[in-house]
Amino acid sequence: MSRPTFTVIIPTHNRAHLLPRAIRSVLAQTFTDFELIVVDDASTDETPQVVASVQDGRIIYLRHEENRGAAATRNTGICHARGKYVAFLDDDDEYLPEFLAETRQHLETASEEAGFSWCGVRVVQDGGQGERTIGEGVWRPAFQDREHAYLSFLRSRRIGTNCGLCVRRDCFDVVGLFDQALRKAEDTDFLIRLVRHYDFVVVPKVLVKVHAHAGPKLHRLRRPHGPGLRTHHAETPGHPAAPSSPLGPDALQDRLAPLPRG
Repeated sequence: MSRPTFTVIIPTHNRAHLLPRAIRSVLAQTFTDFELIVVDDASTDETPQVVASVQDGRIIYLRHEENRGAAATRNTGICHARGKYVAFLDDDDEYLPEFLAETRQHLETASEEAGFSWCGVRVVQDGGQGERTIGEGVWRPAFQDREHAYLSFLRSRRIGTNCGLCVRRDCFDVVGLFDQALRKAEDTDFLIRLVRHYDFVVVPKVLVKVHAHAGPKLHRLRRPHGPGLRTHHAETPGHPAAPSSPLGPDALQDRLAPLPRG
């Protein structure tokens, strides 16, 4: 079996009513050389039946028998991924149709030092009258070198897995997987490790729609980071570009706030 260009991973838990929208958005991509891995973190609703109802040979369904959290759920998908690139989509969000095509174009023409990419996001509020756009934007930082990028991500990282994050598959061999010991901020920890080893590419278009809604969130974008980032934080005083005052967990939380969501 040939290796697909992309593996798209959708982690899910008890979102049977929202998951079909995310799946449809992947299947509607104009670039079609992908596999879609849906990882069910021990849902107790109709998630297995929802996935089974979609007849497409590119869909792979994996299930945890016990709830293991967001990091472990993404890691399960990564360990089964065959694609050259691994992209992440939350189960309540959706890709716009050109996401994979645009991401491929930018990554394939980037330098060999580029290990990951993200794109612009449109945040919408779901309601009884349909969806309402709250805002949209693309984070396009410019750093003089990778060390400054690393330090900036410690202070003001504004992306997460829901910003069209796509990672070259072989990067996981260097930086590792998501830290399963973290129940929060696992994406922040992973991105800080990633930017320390690799350059990034920004796809300068809004290609992901993030839905704000009243239901429970797979993860919250604004949250205390606590012990999960202390290893990174402990290293900053040794860098001349580090802030003059210590970056405690509370300050770090404020500086790492990404786009608002519900």
